[in-house]
Amino acid sequence: MKSPRCRNCTKVAMFPTKTTVPEEVFVFREIAEKSKESSLSPATELQNDVKSSKIKIGEVSPEQEDDVSDILETPPQQQQRKAKSTMVKMALLAPLCLINLIVFGAFSVLSPFFSKEAQRRGATGSVVGFIFGSYPLMIVLSSPIFGRLVAKYGPRRVLVAGIIVGSSSLSLFGLGGLTSDAVAFVSVSLSLRIVSAIAAAALLTAKFAIAMEEYSSEELSTVAGIMESFTGAGTAIGPAIGGFLRPIGGYKLPFIAMGCLMLCTLPLFLLTFHLIGTKNQEKKKLSEEESVSTWQLLKIPEVFIVAMCYSTAGTTYSFFDPVLGPHLQSAVCMSVTDVGVVFSFYATVYCVLTPFFGWILKKTHCYRFMITCGLIATGISYLLLGPVPFMASIVPANETWFVYLIMGANGVFQGVFWVTMLPILKRTSTLRGIPDNLATNGILSALVVTMTNIGVTIGPTLAGIMDEKLGFSWAATIEGLICIFQAFLYFLVILFEKVSRSVTVSKRGVRILEVEIFYSLASLGT
Repeated sequence: MKSPRCRNCTKVAMFPTKTTVPEEVFVFREIAEKSKESSLSPATELQNDVKSSKIKIGEVSPEQEDDVSDILETPPQQQQRKAKSTMVKMALLAPLCLINLIVFGAFSVLSPFFSKEAQRRGATGSVVGFIFGSYPLMIVLSSPIFGRLVAKYGPRRVLVAGIIVGSSSLSLFGLGGLTSDAVAFVSVSLSLRIVSAIAAAALLTAKFAIAMEEYSSEELSTVAGIMESFTGAGTAIGPAIGGFLRPIGGYKLPFIAMGCLMLCTLPLFLLTFHLIGTKNQEKKKLSEEESVSTWQLLKIPEVFIVAMCYSTAGTTYSFFDPVLGPHLQSAVCMSVTDVGVVFSFYATVYCVLTPFFGWILKKTHCYRFMITCGLIATGISYLLLGPVPFMASIVPANETWFVYLIMGANGVFQGVFWVTMLPILKRTSTLRGIPDNLATNGILSALVVTMTNIGVTIGPTLAGIMDEKLGFSWAATIEGLICIFQAFLYFLVILFEKVSRSVTVSKRGVRILEVEIFYSLASLGT
């Protein structure tokens, strides 16, 4: 037997009659054969068996009915089912948005009058600040617990419990107005504020879990935009409700109104859950869930950096609260009413445009581009609002029209990255092999709520300290640089992931090619 010659050299390539083939060759070929055998999913195999009458309709178990429902329906029935599903999803969106409106309205409803009521009874300013700050702090501490409860009992039960506890604590908050003693007033207000915050954590965690469970990744971008619109609306409407109802019905009426409004969402949710059969789905899925931990999610680089983006976004959301009003009154000579109009304009722009950005995201899928550009543009708006000290001579920061322009732009750019982060978290975790189930959705929603409220807690404190020590100009400049730096970190993580993935794919490709070449040459020698 003649020895074969290599194509690229003149030397004779000698192979013994019994060639030892590397183990990788057999492993590679075994994987290829198994992938061919298992190319059909269990649902597809079941559908083929039903079509070929290997399995009769009566032999299909209840758990498999969903897998064969498509092939048993006529085209008109399929269209009717899809239309019904779309209507139910739209019906579910209404109470989800209403919860956002009420939770954030309850957070801000006491801002116009609570400080004066507390000081009139002898409470100090630091105590009042602690009562306000206890709300986001308790959300941070309790959200991880509710993430686990969502995974164990389902978001439906957690949501219902949150509505009942939240509406009760809001209604009872007005009892503080019945006493004139400072200690009793502070004790009642602080304890009920903490209970309201715990209920808000349950509601927000369950709300995000339901949204991720019921809507696809493409739909989630639009849904996130609409829900964020109601977030801004609640923040803007809350003080207006408090300021309007306080003179009419006294201290307790704004809280009773918000509590009753929250309770009214309960029958809406129960009706919607009945239509979509969430209870049966949860009972089926919770028995089959794969557990996932927060640490597993945070080990994914993009999930970790997006969680950091949520904290940065939380600081931008609350940064203006303690420092912008005094700055506008002193530097721009605005009245208290004008300052309120500026805040309302900022919130209105945010509310109106966030659904539009969600629609753009659904059409373009530019998740990473939008979150990066949104952070950078928000940072630039802070630099101009300050303005940066060395740009004070060229930027008309003390002009009223410029303040409205920058605050409107800030609302626009914040909407860009706020609507992007939830869909990208869901998409990234799924692509990295994390199970797409209620357990994962519960942990993700808890992560979103926790990281956001960490930023909401840090934002006013950081702004107050920097404004006191450095002035408003440097405070706004530092906040803007934080946003830009966050965008830079996100860009580096994405770049690192792409380079790592390219190198890994290249190495695998070269290894497989080497194994196949060796196998071919070895077979020539036998």
